[in-house]
Amino acid sequence: MIFDHNSTVLFKVLQTIMKTLIRSRVAVLFLLLVAQVSLVISAHDESTEYLDHFREFANDLISKTKDTTEATETKPGVHLFNPFGIGILLAHINEQVWNVSTVGIPEALHAQKKSVAKEYTQLLRQFRRRQFRISNTVYSRFANLTRPMAFDQFLTHIINLDFTNQTAEFFDSFNSFIDSGTKGYLNNEIVPKQLWRKIFENSTMGSYLNTLYYKGAWEQPWSQIGDRPFNFDSLVPYLETRGEFKVVETANITAVVLNIQGPAKQVIFFKSASFLDTPRLHEEFLKVQANESLWSMQNLTIQIPAINATNMARHHLGLAHMGINETFCRVNITDPQEFYYTQQPITQGNHFEISATHLEVASASGTLVNYQSDDANINDLEFAEDYYDDDYDVLETEPELDDIEEHVNSRHIKNQDRQRIRRATPTKTLGGCGRPSETEASKLTSTQNQIRTITKQGKSSKMLVFDTPFSWIFRDEEIGEVFYGHVSSLCQYNKANNAIFISPTHAWLHDVFKVAFWKCIA
Repeated sequence: MIFDHNSTVLFKVLQTIMKTLIRSRVAVLFLLLVAQVSLVISAHDESTEYLDHFREFANDLISKTKDTTEATETKPGVHLFNPFGIGILLAHINEQVWNVSTVGIPEALHAQKKSVAKEYTQLLRQFRRRQFRISNTVYSRFANLTRPMAFDQFLTHIINLDFTNQTAEFFDSFNSFIDSGTKGYLNNEIVPKQLWRKIFENSTMGSYLNTLYYKGAWEQPWSQIGDRPFNFDSLVPYLETRGEFKVVETANITAVVLNIQGPAKQVIFFKSASFLDTPRLHEEFLKVQANESLWSMQNLTIQIPAINATNMARHHLGLAHMGINETFCRVNITDPQEFYYTQQPITQGNHFEISATHLEVASASGTLVNYQSDDANINDLEFAEDYYDDDYDVLETEPELDDIEEHVNSRHIKNQDRQRIRRATPTKTLGGCGRPSETEASKLTSTQNQIRTITKQGKSSKMLVFDTPFSWIFRDEEIGEVFYGHVSSLCQYNKANNAIFISPTHAWLHDVFKVAFWKCIA
């Protein structure tokens, strides 16, 4: 075929256009690919951002315990801590179904105010995907409570019961939710058995309640090795396991990781000869945790007490250090007339068990909302100073229920009858210590925080014994740190069942203590 000059020019023009189109198509495809990758990265960042915020909140919460003298345990020696239970309560309070100040709550949760509900919905779903059992319940005295959309996302039950006129029904319902949500471990543990009417009083408008439960089998089983001394003050049952474990040992801290079967979870035990209080020890652990080069796999024999502990904690002063100054107990409220209700402290009960076959944790967290009337006065509830006077002897007989009701009505709530409570002295309060004899104690040597090398029959092996104060973290690989614990003494735990023995008289005094955990009491 013969082309004239015009045909040749036209062909070249078409060729140039085709090349341009091809280049443009490649460019468009490239831009589309970049945009898609950006969306994926953005979606990934958004999907994990709530986890980062929860971890930051949890770390802040435990670090603030050193800045307050707030009571963190009702039974000495074992401290237990669940940040999720506190965080989800704050997320509920942030919805303002009762008119309390929420200033500082989003910032403490490391989230925007409008994003709190969304982030804790994502967090709640993640906990459930990771096989944690969680429940949320709100009790309202009246049936006119407006249900926020966030409560649907939290799968929160709302129960309308009049605390004053339906007392038995309410008490059974409240305890049944705690009982079923914690497999019975916290039944009657955070609500006083006899003095619960002093918590849910005439000014109480409602309450928030949540539970968490998990049980998992060890990947590496343990064996029981009998009673051994712990921290020179007690004889308690010990467990032992052998195998290859991930370990870190520095001049300040020694830690070991033990795996749990199922969705990746671990318990990390760590201790230090230098840092014995919980916040500082936790801070030191975070330093070594972030440095992967310090960790190594080692063949070890590990010995640890078989702990079966239940305890309580109260949180509102520590939250104030995190910027939540106006929500609980109306501390530093800017405009008292603007808010008609008072949020009481967050009360938390926790159970932690280490057995030869499994790890088990349970937690229940709650807080009350009281109507703030002109007659209500926080000072009317103060009794700590009288309760802890040192010049009173132990009660010789258990008070009758009528005497208890009259005494608490007149003194701790109405602040009229100033008759003092005689308290038990520390040496008589609890029994079953299992303390070693002086001869045995003289033979004990502290292993402090070092991994020891033991030689038997010419063969050397390494051993790590947790027989001095130590901490532990229960963590999920995707969520992060879920549960904290610190053991400073097991002297108050008897060796028979690792539980504290309390006489009937002291059980009543413990009931009074529980009232203080639920109330804005100094």
